[in-house]
Amino acid sequence: MLDQEQLVSWGWIRLVGLAATAIMTAFAIVHYNLRMVRTWAKRTGFQSDDILLARDRAIAGYEEIPLDDDEPPAALSPPTAA
Repeated sequence: MLDQEQLVSWGWIRLVGLAATAIMTAFAIVHYNLRMVRTWAKRTGFQSDDILLARDRAIAGYEEIPLDDDEPPAALSPPTAA
């Protein structure tokens, strides 16, 4: 049964533009389909080594990436001519 978190309704994302909205809608459809396949596999007892049916790993934390002090991060560097 669907709950309110699974429904796509007016205002579910706040993006401007048809392309951005279409991409987010496609992601929502893919997410829904994956959940339905995993629910079906769990309900029927289907066993497979398929990566789509594998359980999601829990996030154990984040590793901090050290930055060099003498060089700014690439995202902050000004663009260079190719």
